[in-house]
Amino acid sequence: MRTSYRRILATLPAIAIMIAIFLFSAQTAAKSNQSSDWVVGNVVDAINQMRDEAIHISDQTIHVMTFIVRKLAHTLEYAGLGFWICFAIYENGVKGKKLGFAILISFVYACTDELHQKFVPGRSCEFRDVLIDTNGAFLGYLFFLLSLRIIHRIRSKKGKDTAQ
Repeated sequence: MRTSYRRILATLPAIAIMIAIFLFSAQTAAKSNQSSDWVVGNVVDAINQMRDEAIHISDQTIHVMTFIVRKLAHTLEYAGLGFWICFAIYENGVKGKKLGFAILISFVYACTDELHQKFVPGRSCEFRDVLIDTNGAFLGYLFFLLSLRIIHRIRSKKGKDTAQ
């Protein structure tokens, strides 16, 4: 049985990510757009530095790039959340397919996050974002399972090496 402090510590990364997501969602649309514009601006600058001459990027292309950056941010933050919820659940003794419960927890959190955004100036509540967030959590779940498998193989191999 895991010690109680270890089980509690295992939940801290997931809680930290939930707080970060909440704080990002609490940003007004103007502040959120400013962050996205900064990322897109840096991408455009990097592209221009790789070329001999600067390229002109249309407003429509900038709009699409901003959309992609925003949705990628959703996916990545929820991938982290899904991973760390799996870790917390695993450290609390849950194994196997029951780890998929992390996806459900992430889905519910994504729903509450979108509802929260509905009350932030300029922000909206989009079910599409809930689906993107849940997809990110699923990727985090898969990454956790892959990591677990690699760790078990390494430990298994070390056990065989010391037995010989």
